[in-house]
Order: sequence, then C-alpha cells, then structure tokens
Amino acid sequence: MDLGTALREYTDGGPPTRLTSAGVLAAGHRARHRRRMVLAAGTVAAVTVTGALVVAIPGDPPPVRPSGPGWTALDPQRFCASDDRADRFTCSLQTAVSRRLPGATFRRNPAAAAGPLEVYRDGDRWTASALVADEHGIGAIGFGISPAAGPGDVKEQLCEPPVCSERTGPHGEPVTVLHVGGRRSYQNQLINVRMYAAGTQLFASATNATFGATAQPGEAQVLEQQEVTRPDVPLTVDDLVAILAVPDLLLTS
Repeated sequence: MDLGTALREYTDGGPPTRLTSAGVLAAGHRARHRRRMVLAAGTVAAVTVTGALVVAIPGDPPPVRPSGPGWTALDPQRFCASDDRADRFTCSLQTAVSRRLPGATFRRNPAAAAGPLEVYRDGDRWTASALVADEHGIGAIGFGISPAAGPGDVKEQLCEPPVCSERTGPHGEPVTVLHVGGRRSYQNQLINVRMYAAGTQLFASATNATFGATAQPGEAQVLEQQEVTRPDVPLTVDDLVAILAVPDLLLTS
C-alpha cells in the first residue's frame, strides 16, 4: 500500500490495511524524483516522507484560518439522550474530543456520510471524521469502531519499526501506533492509532495536512503532496489513545 491509499482510507475514518517501512521509504524516493523543492509565502512546500527537513526557513507561517460555511463547534449533548447506537457513540466521541480541543470548530469531511464527528454505520464498522480548526490552523481527524476476534487482529499488522510502535492503553489495552512523515513544526505528519479492547477494534487518526486545491479527482497522492495547514497534528498520540479508551465506545457497551 502506498501513502496515498493509506491517507484516503484514513479520510474515511477506517484503518489502513498494510503499510511497510520499505513501502514508506520507497514512496519517499519516488516522491523526491517527482517533485521539486518549492518555496511559497515563506513556507516549506516539500518534505521527505522519512522525516528529514528538505528546506529550512526561519520563522513559521501564519496559521491557516477556516473560511466558508460549515464550521461549527461540537454539540454532543444533542446526541446523548438518544437510544440509537450511532448517536450514543457520537455523544461519547464528541464529548471526549471537545475536552481536548476546547474552542475548536469542526467541518464535515466531504468523503463522510454524516456531519463532523457524527458516527455512522459503514458495513460492519462505525466511523466518524472531521476537519478541525483552532488557533494553530486546520487539521483532520478520524475514528473507527469495528468487531475484532482478539488482540492478534490489532497487533503489529500495519508495518514494522520505526514507522510503527507498540504501547499499552490506560487499562492495559494493546495499542499499535503508526507515525508517517516528519516530527518538526510544519512537516507533514500522519498518526494512526489502533487499539483492541473487549472484542472491539478501535481506530483513530490525525493529520496536519489536507489536500490542496490543485489535487485532481482520482489522482494518486502521497503524503508530501498534501498541503500542510498547521504546525503539528491536532490531537497527540496520548490524546488519541485516551479517546479510544473511553468505555462507551466499545461494541459491548
């Protein structure tokens, strides 16, 4: 799987299938052959997938501000009184995200079948995603909930180190973390987190990059062909793990 496929699957709120370290490096080599280093408005427009900064420019660009209609604060309480399972998941998810992003506004992901961070059924899984804006700029987040037979469904199936790492959740849940891109301010970053708990596979993702206006429908994309719209991801790995550990997001809840 190339990075573009992983990102497209992330955008739908679902976990990517397999992304190897070799594949990440190969994608980076291909991208470096395809793209030139471009400087625009004092920002770095090209970054390698392996995390090395291609061009360094003093100072950070001003935050990207949301424009157009559709940006709104989350209102989880309107879902909390419902008996519908998707609404219950939405209540718990939006409550957990709002606590970690106070003052942020959200916009519907165009690829989603529901509003920003509104959970909906997609086959045998539940999914939600949104664009998110705060004082640092614009990013995107996605979440997925699906049945899993056991921890073996979740553990190191995405890729090998150093792209992937393992840890445990707050209650000892097995967690796999994928980090693609750079680690410095305004480098492209994509984080995927997968957790297993009580027969449920939980997925969360965050990125600081969105497709630019020049992307054509159906055009293959890789990570550095995204437009970086904030210095780092809107939610950290610790944030994503804590959100996935909310008991009400389990299929057994």
